Amino acid sequence: MKIDTELDRFRKLRRVEAPPFLLTRIEQRIAASAQVAATPALRFTLIGALVVLALLNAAAVSASVSPSDEPNGTIRIAQELHLTTSFDPYE
Repeated sequence: MKIDTELDRFRKLRRVEAPPFLLTRIEQRIAASAQVAATPALRFTLIGALVVLALLNAAAVSASVSPSDEPNGTIRIAQELHLTTSFDPYE
């Protein structure tokens, strides 16, 4: 039978063992990569970029907020097209 010959091949395989101290070497590499810190110049650059990004976001939000006496964009467009701006069906 074909299955028996295939099973015999599996029985001939031997278990593979990891080299000694492999786990220790892996742990040392992980610890060495965790100790690498960002340089002060890189930190300053990243903080500066985040501050500029926050200011740009604040400017975009403040520009998109309309004053209370001016209707927002969709209501203004509906008024210009002479559409109803109320959701009341009996108006």
